Amino acid sequence: EKASLSNQNYPKSWDDKDDRELLRLHRTLHGNFKKIAMHFRRVQATPYFLQQRLKHVKTQKYQRRVRFSLKEDMIICRHVADFGKQWDKLATILTKRTPEMIKN
Repeated sequence: EKASLSNQNYPKSWDDKDDRELLRLHRTLHGNFKKIAMHFRRVQATPYFLQQRLKHVKTQKYQRRVRFSLKEDMIICRHVADFGKQWDKLATILTKRTPEMIKN
């Protein structure tokens, strides 16, 4: 039986600063949760916990629909030429946007 995030798998000292660091590391380490977990040894966060936490943080962070700025539109156009329609890669560049937001 897999434990939920609300009990023993949830690091006791996790805070907003850790959420911001998780987002940054996810971007810089290209989603390698084993490597990301090594940065959270002090709270003993597992790769599985970090994946689930990232989903939660992104869901909370992106609940509102906000128009893209001209700068964001230009970044998307430039990088679609480089990456094609790889929305996940574009989302690592536009950190305040999910792949779904960029696609739509």
